[in-house]
Amino acid sequence: MLCPILERLLSFEAAPQPLDEDVANLSALNSAGDCVLGLVLMSERELQRIEVLSKVIERRMTSVAAASVLDVTARQVQRLLKTDGAAALGHKARGRHSNNRIIDGVRDFSLELIREYDIDFGPTLAREKLIERHQLAVS
Repeated sequence: MLCPILERLLSFEAAPQPLDEDVANLSALNSAGDCVLGLVLMSERELQRIEVLSKVIERRMTSVAAASVLDVTARQVQRLLKTDGAAALGHKARGRHSNNRIIDGVRDFSLELIREYDIDFGPTLAREKLIERHQLAVS
């Protein structure tokens, strides 16, 4: 038997969005140990994937039909069925910072310089002027 929050999230009605009472129930269920869940942020596309894959699991839809709905191959549908639940369908890098991210302090300082001296420049010219006038190289 699934816990009530998971049942609601997997229902086929409107796009599931947890309410405040659901979040309170989730924390209560976690502390009691009855149903251990985590909140997973998902896009509409990922929610549609869960819905369609659930129909395939329940045999209400074939994998070929699911492939056409999801715009993937039938082989990809089979691969998605082997994943470890809803969290595996989300993008792995969600919530992480970019590897090429500019440090916040450097970004703020460079934006301050641009706003002070070069407000009407485009991004390429602003970068060139930051290097030329302030010896600050940002990408």
